[in-house]
Amino acid sequence: MNEAQGPTMGDMLSNDELMVGTPSRDSSPTHEVEDNMHTPSFSMQNDIQEDNNNEGQQEMNNTVQREQRIRTQPRHLKDYQVKLPPSVDHAHPSSDQTSSTVHPLSNYVSYDKFSVAHKAFFAAITSHDEPKIFYQASQDERWREAMKKEIKALEQNKTWSLETLPLGKKAIDSKWVYKIKYRPDGSIERFKARLVAKGFTQMEGVDYHETFAPVAKLVTMRTLLSLATKRNWIIHQLDVNNAFLHGYLEEEVYMKIPQGFSEENETRVCRLRKSIYGLKQASRNWYHKFTTVLLDMGFIQAKADHSLFLYKHESIFVAALIYVDDVLVVGNNMATIQHTKSQLNDLFSIKDLGPLKYFLGIEVARTKDGMVLSQRKYTLDILQDSGLLGCKPSPFPMESTLKLGKGEE
Repeated sequence: MNEAQGPTMGDMLSNDELMVGTPSRDSSPTHEVEDNMHTPSFSMQNDIQEDNNNEGQQEMNNTVQREQRIRTQPRHLKDYQVKLPPSVDHAHPSSDQTSSTVHPLSNYVSYDKFSVAHKAFFAAITSHDEPKIFYQASQDERWREAMKKEIKALEQNKTWSLETLPLGKKAIDSKWVYKIKYRPDGSIERFKARLVAKGFTQMEGVDYHETFAPVAKLVTMRTLLSLATKRNWIIHQLDVNNAFLHGYLEEEVYMKIPQGFSEENETRVCRLRKSIYGLKQASRNWYHKFTTVLLDMGFIQAKADHSLFLYKHESIFVAALIYVDDVLVVGNNMATIQHTKSQLNDLFSIKDLGPLKYFLGIEVARTKDGMVLSQRKYTLDILQDSGLLGCKPSPFPMESTLKLGKGEE
């Protein structure tokens, strides 16, 4: 198989500036020639133009508001002193109230019992928004830089090679996923842009075969944390950097050049040599490689949950719980835990996140009296996405006047 020669995407990134906006063009030929002269040979321009036309126009259409009708306060309330939030106070729209939410969440949820440090952690992880689409991220220099780093890391790992798409083959597409990584104290560590293949377009038997890979069960995690709390064990968390890139592909898989990094008039595609996130077989390849390493280190795989690995030597006990690239390490001996971390870091690039604070969307607060598990941020994200963040809370999670039938036909 002949690989095309020439500079890689990472090489060209180091020489040209990443374009994130559509250049303004005048209708005159002079301006058109000048714009073409200043267009770099490698940029985000091609994809951005299409995104600005499609996604940007779609967002503009969504923001177009209907003509507002004139709202007035009901006459029967004019004789009463009514203090309403600005959003519903039609008679006095210029209210001096600090909140326009009808039912502020602060009236129903209190964090007074948490420590100052944990309150700061709560505030940090909920005060930053992550972009949902490429167009949004391309407007921020921090996310543009994160995408550059991701491409360079993939090329340094020799994840793909640029080749001409063979006849009869179909290249899958990819997308960007953006995530803010936090330190244990809640401060931002880095902005992470992850390239994810659209594996749902793969064809079984052609570019993938086996896909199953077990992940940790929540009941296993709760049991392990409960046992560690009762016995006052150490609970640490690890994150494997670019975990799926450690798995090799046996199938012949082609992927389009990532969005924002295609050269003008480029016809080649990426022939994947290693797994990346999103591929149907990526989880299985990574799980097989990581579990093989743990077994070689002396761990024993649990029969009740294949994502749980146990190590026991005399009075020393260490457990490792795997959920894709997130690893929970629990044990009663700090020296053994540190040795385990060191061995894993020699084989994989891991990040030691220290004591457990946030795992699988669950916030963890540990005190001398026990441990508190909360899905506060996860719940707030759902309420915000559904537009119900300021809705009226209900003491009972069901319609109060609902009448249930016997179910007999």
